[in-house]
Amino acid sequence: MHIICDKQVLNDALSICLHAVSGKSMIEALEGVLITAGAKTVTITGYDMQMSIEKSFECQSIETGSCIINARIFFDIIRKMRGDEV
Repeated sequence: MHIICDKQVLNDALSICLHAVSGKSMIEALEGVLITAGAKTVTITGYDMQMSIEKSFECQSIETGSCIINARIFFDIIRKMRGDEV
């Protein structure tokens, strides 16, 4: 998966999806967000076994794919990055 998108759009989507991510869980995947990159859109999904929040936005997709990333760590990394694109 390889995408290029506006940092603020990604940050906003992550902050919304963080509301549905478990803080501490026996299942590590519940502490993360699912990021799915399609041809022209990215979908971020947060899930905690009771609630799910999904946010999609447009991006430049170089390579499609999906992965689960720890939500809190990823949000902190994106927030601290410099520049307008990530």
